[in-house]
Amino acid sequence: MRWRKWYGMLALAVTLPFAACHSGTTVLPPPSETAETSKTGPIEIGPELYPAAPWPMSSTDDELRPDPIVIPLCQLAVLQKQDVAAEIDGFIDFIGRPLRPGEPEPTNPQDKWVHPRSKKVFKRIAENDYIDKNEVIVVLDDRQVYAEKVSLEEIARAAGSEVQAAKQLHSKATELFNIVDELYRKGSAALTEKINHEANVFKYGADLETKKSQEVKAKGDVDKINVRFEQHYISGRKLNGIVRQLYKRPGEAVKQADPILQIHGLERLRVEGAVDLQFANAVKVGEEVLIEPSIMPAPEKINYAHLQAVTSVAVSAQDKPVILSASEDRRVNIWNGVRLVQVWEHPSPVHAVVCSPAGVSKHLAVTGCADGIVRLFDLE
Repeated sequence: MRWRKWYGMLALAVTLPFAACHSGTTVLPPPSETAETSKTGPIEIGPELYPAAPWPMSSTDDELRPDPIVIPLCQLAVLQKQDVAAEIDGFIDFIGRPLRPGEPEPTNPQDKWVHPRSKKVFKRIAENDYIDKNEVIVVLDDRQVYAEKVSLEEIARAAGSEVQAAKQLHSKATELFNIVDELYRKGSAALTEKINHEANVFKYGADLETKKSQEVKAKGDVDKINVRFEQHYISGRKLNGIVRQLYKRPGEAVKQADPILQIHGLERLRVEGAVDLQFANAVKVGEEVLIEPSIMPAPEKINYAHLQAVTSVAVSAQDKPVILSASEDRRVNIWNGVRLVQVWEHPSPVHAVVCSPAGVSKHLAVTGCADGIVRLFDLE
């Protein structure tokens, strides 16, 4: 009896899988054997859309080139820097350059300065302005040195006139001596008269040398005062570039060697960057590189209405829509363009704000806060 029981259970276990396989299951033939495929045959796709053409051969001007190696986050360093310093003590009249040919005069009175004597117009220099090394960029008060310059130039002119007069006296004395010497040889003049005229020649000759030395000294004084005068007009001297920083302002006093502004030359720059290891062998010394600055544009307007981070922004669907901004400072601000018109205070930071869609009869706004409460507001 026991063996019959085990044989019955085994037969039942073998019969059940076969029944499950055949209950509601249809075995399909492979796609190659379907009637639809055997009747249709190859599918006609129509004529070619574009005429076949051979692959163009590459020329020397159109060769395949590898993609450029991009080195991000490079550091740009300026190699040429110069502090423009005062060469003498003085007071700053103006920090600016003369107007260039064809350049219009500045409309702002603070950006323009007219020299009181020469009437030359100067334009104010600001940071990041480009200047030429031959242009005057700082003017010191030169009234005192100009007065000394005029006085010394007059002294030098007078010394030159005295030299000319001394030359004429010496020339006339020499002519008179030659006449007396001729008369003495003929016995018509005394020896004392000859000696007297010869002494006058030596005297006027000595006076001429003295006048010449005085003229040389006067001219030297003029040269020195001209150097001092030019030191009141300071230029970039050796470097073309941009004004990086202003240390002084008009009206301030400066001493000799005091820096007034700093110039950065743009003719020589150094770029430092890290090349990935896989590109190390592809970079060669002397190759040309292209430097592209990453310019981050500043926002057109900055509004500090929120004291913490803004978490959500929504726009209403009204005829005159308003902007809603939620923030962690527990506020929802309502904006009409860039003007703040209303503030909704909340007891906890606001994480989300949404507005009802267009086409509804009533315009509402819903806020979600950190306290888990959803609040409903009427926008009308």
